[in-house]
Amino acid sequence: MVRKAVYKFYKDQLIQDARSKSTLEFMDLDALNLDSPAKCLMNPDPTETDVTRSRTFLRLLTGTYIFQATQARFNQYPVDPTCQLCRTEPEDMVHFLATCPVLDVARQRHQAELRTICPDLSLMTAGNPKIFCQLLLCPSKLCPEGKQRPGGDTLQGIYFINRRFIHSLHVQRNKFL
Repeated sequence: MVRKAVYKFYKDQLIQDARSKSTLEFMDLDALNLDSPAKCLMNPDPTETDVTRSRTFLRLLTGTYIFQATQARFNQYPVDPTCQLCRTEPEDMVHFLATCPVLDVARQRHQAELRTICPDLSLMTAGNPKIFCQLLLCPSKLCPEGKQRPGGDTLQGIYFINRRFIHSLHVQRNKFL
């Protein structure tokens, strides 16, 4: 009984704090379970490569991946927030994951692969960069209230594809910089 009360207190406190952080906007806090690993990290057979992919994925999910716009906002010296790849707009998470024209080819390949696993989710994101980012970082949050979220194997497959895609964007970005 005491353990449940303490668990509930800390979980509620954590969720309240997390909701106040704009960097965690894509995280599904309602599905937070402190007793088990996050669904986005579950992998039945993790390889060293997948651990590396997960690190990049988690930096994006938690808002700790450094973009030009982030550097411009927090640097004591003037930094241009414009994307170093396309030079068309400020580089932030949505631009990097969904709109940077230099990364379009990789994005189209990913969307085609994702459509094979979950056609409904990939159709929902068409033309909406923010929803596409949500699909990449935490697809379970996209399911409307009362509708069943993607199940174990489907969700695991989506997260695996997304981790691989996000890491490939990261590698491409670093090649150009």
